Amino acid sequence: MTDNRAQIVIDKANGELPGEPGPSVARGIDRRAIVSGAAGLAVGASLGATAVGGQAQVPVHPADIATLSVHDFGAKGDGKAADGDAIRAALAAADALDYREKRIVFPAGEYRIDKIDLTGTRGIVFVAEGTVQLAGTGGAFIVGSERHAREGDDGSVYNFRMEGSQWLIAPEPGAEYRHAMQLYGLVQSSLSNISVSGEFGRGEFERVAVTIDRSWANRFEGLAVACPGLPGPGRKSIAIRCEIDNVNVNTFNSCRIVGIIGKPDLAGTIGMVVNGSANRVVNCDVSAVEIGIELVAARGCMLMGNYHEAVQRCVVARRGNSRGCTIVGGFYAVAPDGVALSLGSSQSTTIMGGWYRGTGGGTFIDRGDACYGLSVIEPVLEDVGTTYRGIERGALTPGAAATRISAAGVVFPEPEVRSDHSRTLDDYNEGVFAPRGDGFAFVDGSAAFTKIGNIVHLRFRIAFPPSGSRREAALVGLPFAAADGEGAGVVLGDQRNPNGNAIAVRGNRLVVIDPRTGKARANAEVAGDMYSGVATYAVAGR
Repeated sequence: MTDNRAQIVIDKANGELPGEPGPSVARGIDRRAIVSGAAGLAVGASLGATAVGGQAQVPVHPADIATLSVHDFGAKGDGKAADGDAIRAALAAADALDYREKRIVFPAGEYRIDKIDLTGTRGIVFVAEGTVQLAGTGGAFIVGSERHAREGDDGSVYNFRMEGSQWLIAPEPGAEYRHAMQLYGLVQSSLSNISVSGEFGRGEFERVAVTIDRSWANRFEGLAVACPGLPGPGRKSIAIRCEIDNVNVNTFNSCRIVGIIGKPDLAGTIGMVVNGSANRVVNCDVSAVEIGIELVAARGCMLMGNYHEAVQRCVVARRGNSRGCTIVGGFYAVAPDGVALSLGSSQSTTIMGGWYRGTGGGTFIDRGDACYGLSVIEPVLEDVGTTYRGIERGALTPGAAATRISAAGVVFPEPEVRSDHSRTLDDYNEGVFAPRGDGFAFVDGSAAFTKIGNIVHLRFRIAFPPSGSRREAALVGLPFAAADGEGAGVVLGDQRNPNGNAIAVRGNRLVVIDPRTGKARANAEVAGDMYSGVATYAVAGR
């Protein structure tokens, strides 16, 4: 029984169209014969080979996976031979196979290529065995898909993967590319362990290492990408750019993105341009550029746990009106004259946490001219010169700023307005106090409090001195007395508490108790013990 799918592979490997066999092609070879090794695929006619037994076999695995090696199609990987034709022949052969997954193996080496076009392919997997370098010799791009569609096909690239040990993508000296990787129409694909670097570009307004356009639901993990060379006056050099054409639901995870090596925060260098809807940039290091991450018409995108250093502006939203984006956590080194977050064109942006460390200058947030509905929740600011610059639009009162740094997600107005209602959250107070015992001083003692409405939260550290007193072991002189029957304390960690004692809130005291009986301990019973913990209680008489 003849399998025409196997025949198509042979036709494509020989550079011929299906239905137009050349004289060197043996007809009637079925897939079982290929699997068993009775027949094989040889290097295509474009390389001067024929289909003969024992060469270029396509072993099939039980999970409907076919595996080919570019070496079987004539690729050398020695850094000298031109391997473009051989790799394209392997790609054509794999694409013609009717398998769920077609794996093309690249043994370790340097492959000189001009172009690899993935347009219209399905289920192609590039596998690096060891370190594989794709060295571009010139052309439109090194790896990617073009904007044209094949007849009867939308041109998209479905379920493509690059995986394995390590991929290095860079042009040869003097070779010029618009992009090292142009990814157009990529759908449900995954690229990992890829490094893209080198000087390239044709001097257009923007030079981009990796450009992504009309792509959905992809994952990019462990990419290391550098800006592609020095930008000209008034021009840009961008490591990764999401175009404005429907780049949605993509994830960039654990990537390293930098500017021009040895020239940190050079004017015109941008780490990432994020566009589209529901894209995520997670745990990435985007450093040594003028702009770390630029949001352009981003919708519902998230930047989470990223690291920025040697950057003039870490995150920028200055064009395209980004909406509903969230910036969570991360580390931001704020330059003396730099800005951590420049949000001149954004609506409903939420900032949650993050450590913003300055050197006595710089700005935390520059609201620009079109910043609406900004929420800022518990960031850590250290030695930053200016907290806010500019006025957020849509403020509650004319000329006022609607944003506030908040505690636990609760925003307090400025200036503070105290309320008569016992549980109104604008009744806020915090401070520190020196804890003292009942008739003695602690060897080691410190405490702080936060009061919101009629609820007090205490943090304390106390060490009881040697004593034979039978008086109640307690921390006294709390800033607010507790209501009867309300309040509890927690001892944190192993604090030299051999009897497993607990803390109870009783009136204006924190009392050390036996948790089994609730009975207060005496000073003599806790001599030398140290307690560190927290307590929460309601204020008496409120």
